[in-house]
Amino acid sequence: MLMLTLSAIFTITAGMLYTYAVLRVGQEIAGIPELKQKSNRLTVIIFTVCNVAIYLAIDYLKIQHYFYYIIAFVLFAYEFRHLGVQKEKSNVLSTYIALNTGTVFIGLLGLYALFKGVTPKVAFNDVALQLQISTMMFLVLTLMGTKTYRTIGKDSLKAILDNQKYSRLITILAIILCIGVAIDEYIVIVDAGYNQQLNILLATVFFNMIIYYSVVYHTVSTICVDEYQCRTTEAKVYYSHLKKHRKDMLKKTIKDELTQLYNKMYTMSEIKRAIHDVVQSDDDISYGLIFIDINGLKYVNDTIGHDAGDRLILRVANAIKGSIRDNREDVAGRIGGDEILILTANTSSGSLDIITNRIRANIEKENELEREFLVTVSIGALLITRDNAADGIDVILEEVDKLMRLDKEAFYNRQNN
Repeated sequence: MLMLTLSAIFTITAGMLYTYAVLRVGQEIAGIPELKQKSNRLTVIIFTVCNVAIYLAIDYLKIQHYFYYIIAFVLFAYEFRHLGVQKEKSNVLSTYIALNTGTVFIGLLGLYALFKGVTPKVAFNDVALQLQISTMMFLVLTLMGTKTYRTIGKDSLKAILDNQKYSRLITILAIILCIGVAIDEYIVIVDAGYNQQLNILLATVFFNMIIYYSVVYHTVSTICVDEYQCRTTEAKVYYSHLKKHRKDMLKKTIKDELTQLYNKMYTMSEIKRAIHDVVQSDDDISYGLIFIDINGLKYVNDTIGHDAGDRLILRVANAIKGSIRDNREDVAGRIGGDEILILTANTSSGSLDIITNRIRANIEKENELEREFLVTVSIGALLITRDNAADGIDVILEEVDKLMRLDKEAFYNRQNN
C-alpha cells in the first residue's frame, strides 16, 4: 500500500510539472503577452491540478485509457482558449500533447511489459505498473518537450503556429496518429498474442515519432524557405525603390528643375574636368565652350509675367537640346537665370560654328510655335586648346563671356538700326 501511495505521489508530481510547463510554454510560443501570462499564472495552476486529477480519475474509475486522448485534447484546447490562445494555435498545441502522451504511454507500456516479463495487457491492467508507467511518461514528455523547444527554437515554433496552412496540417496529422494509438491500446485490451502486442506497440511508437517530427522539422524548413523568399522579394522591391529614388535624387542634384539641363555645379565640374584633360593629355585634344545669354528675359518677366519668362527659358532649352549630342559628349547647363553654358567634346572651330548656327536655327523654329514674344539669344563660342587651357577656368570663362557680349552688342546695334 505504501509503494502504491508513493507511486501515486510521484505520478501526481510529475504530471503537475509537465502540465504546468506545457501550459506556460504553450502561451509563450502562441504569442500571449508576458503581462497576460503573469495574470494567467493562478489559472494555469488550477488547470494543472484539474488535469492531473482527471488523469488519475480515469485510472481509478477503470475508464479505458484511450478515452484519455480525447479528454486531453478537449481539456487542453479549452484551457489554451481560456488563456487567450487563438483556436487554430490551441488545436495544434492540444493535439501535440495528446499524440505525444499516447505514443509515449504505449511505448513505455511495451517496454515495462518486456522487462517485467508480462504481456502488455497485464501491465495495462496492473494499477501499480500503470502508476509507474504514468510517472515515467510525464518525465519523458517533459524531456521531449524541452528537447523540441531547444532544438527547433521558440521563433520557429511560433512560425508554425502563425502559419494557418501548416498548423492545420500538423493538427490533422496528430489526430490521425492518435487514432492509431487508440486502436493499438484497444487491441492490447481485447487481447492478442504476446509478440503481436509488443510488435504493434513498438511499431506504432516508432512510426508516430518519425512521421510527426519529420513533418514538424520539414515544416520549419519550409517556413524558413518561404520567409527567406518573402524577405528576398521584399528586399528586391526595396532595392528597386531605393535605386529609383537614388536616380531621382541624383537627377535633382545635377539637373536644373525648370529646363532639365544640368545645373551650375555639375556644368562647372565638367568644364574643369575638360580643361584638366586638355592640359594632361599627350594628344592634341580640344573642347568647345558655348556661352548663351537669353536676350530680353527681364523685359518679358516684367511686362508679360514670370510664367512667360519660364516659357522663354524653356524654348531656348528645347532649341539647345535639339542642337547637341545627348550621349554625354555634350553637356548643356543653366548657370544663371538667363545664362547657359554648353561644353562639347572632340570639337574643332568648324564644328563649333556648326553647333552655334544650329542653335540659332532651332530658336527660329521655336519662334514659329509661339508668336506672343520672340526668342533671341547672344552667343559666344570658344575652343579650349592646350594654349588657353593652361590659363585656368576663370580666364576661359572670362574670354567666352567677352565673345558673348560682343554678339549681344551687335544684336542691339542691329535692333537700333
